[in-house]
Amino acid sequence: MDWREKAAVGAAFVLKNVACSVFQLIVLGAAVVLQFILWLFCGQLTAHGFAFPAQASDLASYISWSVIFVGYAFVWYVFWWMVTQHGGRWFYWKMAFATIPLVAGLILFNPQQDPQAMIPLSAGEMKFRFSTIATGTVLFPLYAIALRMFVFQGEGRSMWKRAILAGLVIVVIGCLVFAASWHYVTNCLSFPSS
Repeated sequence: MDWREKAAVGAAFVLKNVACSVFQLIVLGAAVVLQFILWLFCGQLTAHGFAFPAQASDLASYISWSVIFVGYAFVWYVFWWMVTQHGGRWFYWKMAFATIPLVAGLILFNPQQDPQAMIPLSAGEMKFRFSTIATGTVLFPLYAIALRMFVFQGEGRSMWKRAILAGLVIVVIGCLVFAASWHYVTNCLSFPSS
């Protein structure tokens, strides 16, 4: 293999992995836009008398976060399925590069209040956001590895049993990470007292 072939392979490696990071940013951006649209739609249900005003914000949150979670998981399911169908070359590198935007969001999280905001965020909402980012950052690679090992490479009835067990383990890990990150953010980051 001469230097041109090595350079071509190296360039393909970098481009495909950076494309995974860009795809993650696009999916996250689409999730934010979709959550805003769903939140507005649920607000319209309240305005037209389909829900009580006191329950509207809860209804909007439950619907929007549930749809976002299912949509995010489905988009990445399809992505990892396509990667596996094309040989799964550099799978772990692609997973690592797709995790970089999540890690960057966790590192860049700044819980400072904006004094110019009309409605400032509460400390609880900021803690929830940090814990959600931390949980997503930890669970994303576990989800990708579980899909690769138990769903895309397994066969038959035992494959589904292992996939369900892996899903339950991921849920337990997610609950533990969420609780640990909530405790961490309460004790280690500065929040306003409100």
